[in-house]
This record gives sequence, C-alpha cells and structure tokens, in this order.
Amino acid sequence: MNLRFSSRAAIAGASIAVGMLLAGCAAMQNRPNTHAQGTTWVNAVRNTGSFGNVNAEQGTRVVGERMWQGRKAFVYDNTTTGGSVVTELESGRWIAFARGDTPTVSWEPALGWDFPLEVGKSWARKHRVTNHANNTSTEFVGNWKVEAYEDVTVRAGTFKAYKVRFTDTLGTENVTWFSPETGGFVKVSGQRSAKHPAGAGTNESELVRRPAMP
Repeated sequence: MNLRFSSRAAIAGASIAVGMLLAGCAAMQNRPNTHAQGTTWVNAVRNTGSFGNVNAEQGTRVVGERMWQGRKAFVYDNTTTGGSVVTELESGRWIAFARGDTPTVSWEPALGWDFPLEVGKSWARKHRVTNHANNTSTEFVGNWKVEAYEDVTVRAGTFKAYKVRFTDTLGTENVTWFSPETGGFVKVSGQRSAKHPAGAGTNESELVRRPAMP
C-alpha cells in the first residue's frame, strides 16, 4: 500500500485509491477482514502528481484484530513506509491512517464498501476527512457502484473480481478490482482532476505476489 502522511494526504484520503491492496488468504470470501494475522503480500505502486512520485514494490503485513482508540478494529501495516491502515472490524471500512496509536488521517464515518458486493449495487455516503497534523477537516460525498464481475490480470495472476467504481465531490475517480479468491483488492486505477484540493495526480497499484502465511 502507498501510505502518504503529508498535509496533502488528509484530502488525499478522500480517495479509496490510496493504493493499499488488501489481499487475504481465505477462499472465495465476499466480505472484509478475512486475513490471518501475519499474512504478507506485495504490490507494485505507480503514482504521479498529488499522489507523490512513486514507482516501487511495497509490502503489507496483517496485524489483525485489536482495540484502537476504544473501537474494535482490524489493522494492516505497510512494511515499506512504516504506516498502518486501521479498519472497522466488522465492516472493513477505513477508520484512519496511523503511525502506531497516533492517527495521521481519519474519516467519519469510516470510509469504504458495503459488503457483500454484487453487480449493480451502489451507495453514497457523506464523510469528513481530518488531517491530524494541522487539525483541518474537509467534507465530501463518496459514490460507489459495482459495475461488473470479470477477469482481471495482474502480475500475481488472473483473478475473478468485482469491478467497483468510486467518485467523490472533491474530483477523485478510481476503479478497484476486488477478488473473493484472495479476499481483497488485486488492482486499483485512480486519478484526481485538476479541481481536486490536492491537485491532479494518478494512482496505479496491482498485486505482485499472492498472500503468504507466516
């Protein structure tokens, strides 16, 4: 996952295409947080513009279930950047980016998908994203639609995946492919328009190595 913790990342966090590909190891799971503690995988991340200039492989490790600021959470560490993604235990939606117990970016309500996924399903939700470095917040509306269930080929192989399109009122648009076989994202392709508060940019990510148990 590409975790960015600069001041731009607060507004950047409005996009679900930040690049963390949550890929688990439970077979055919159309639900979140099915990953075993200690599981690891690798993604190739290629970002430009306001997403930062990144072209590298990045690793993710499953920390697992824990209490985080009084909430039941499920945590993933980026072993390359040292940051974490904190998600709601039951829904899988994103609560925050963090370093240890300190949030750097957070969302209210938590940002993410309505499982289980099925073709034609859509939803919208109003959110507030907060940058804790400078204590600023931005409101936006996110819109999601499950467009297809199709084959997608990445460096780790070919997977059957739900194609989910996300747009928001800040000028973000991305497409994510979620594979029930891996229990997570296998590909993300996103962009911000010039009207986005963080500026224009692109975000591409794909699964390089399938999840491996410790």
